[in-house]
This record gives sequence, structure tokens and C-alpha cells, in this order.
Amino acid sequence: MTTISHVICSNASSRRALPYLIALLVAVLPWAARATIYTIDSTQSSLVLSGSLAGNAIQQQGPGSLSTFYSGTIDAVSDALTLRFNSATDDALINGIWQPAVSGTAGTASADYGAQASFFGTTGFGAVRNFIFSIASGTLTRTGNSFDASQLTLSTTSGNFDYNVSAFSL
Repeated sequence: MTTISHVICSNASSRRALPYLIALLVAVLPWAARATIYTIDSTQSSLVLSGSLAGNAIQQQGPGSLSTFYSGTIDAVSDALTLRFNSATDDALINGIWQPAVSGTAGTASADYGAQASFFGTTGFGAVRNFIFSIASGTLTRTGNSFDASQLTLSTTSGNFDYNVSAFSL
């Protein structure tokens, strides 16, 4: 039985080439595609909620109610030129006590986001609770540490939007 090492080192020229082959592999392997599970640092990962309702910008219910931090994991494959998100679980953290209560009833409850908007002479309140989303992508081209984020697919996997709009007063 012949082993690969025996074949590689069977003559003098192959033995001289072996150090160069090892050096080449050492140089190339760090750039080879590799899958990695990343942990999202909740102290540095946040998203801000924005938008409008009936043409009116949503507003904070209180300081910081439209921003929250996230925790979770990201499974990605990368090399020197490309990046692919296989999956991710991004979980919004509770950032306060906001209106309305669970299921849109009067009152307050813990929530990931709290928003309000005025329209047609009344104010509506909304709270996002238990919000989790995932991320996936095809192979993305990297330029340094940047890539085209518009190619990401984000999917909501869990969460509730509770809202309460007071009756119109005439």
C-alpha cells in the first residue's frame, strides 16, 4: 500500500517541493471558505423602528421606545471575496413598558418597541412584543468588510403587534 506522503516524497525533487507546497497551503487555507456561528453582541446591536401611519410619522411613546437591542446567533460562510448568511436568529430585547397592554387592551406591558401616531384627530398606540427575525442570503460579493445588504432576506419568525386607537371624538 502506498501512502500519499510516500508518493510525495518518493524522489529528491518532490522532497524539495514539499516545503513550498506546505507554505502554499498555509497561505491559502486562511482564505478558504469557512462556516462560522457568530454570537450577536446585544450591547452593540440595535435597530430603530421608523415609518408613518396615514401620512404621519410614528413617534416615541417615551425616550428610546423606538430603539431596542438584539441578541442571537448568525450562521455565515465567508472567504476573502464572498459572504453567505445561512441562517440567523435575531431576538429583540424588551426596552420598556409601553401602551397598549397585551392584545391591545387598555394599560401597559413590557414590549420590545413602543410607538404612537396621531391621525384623524386621535392618537393610536402600538407595541411590538416577542419580535424575532431571521436572515439568509445567496453568495454576496465582499468589498473589504462591506457587502450589498439589499440582497439579504429578512423573515419574521415570531412577534406580535398590539395596538389601541381611541374612539374619534366629534
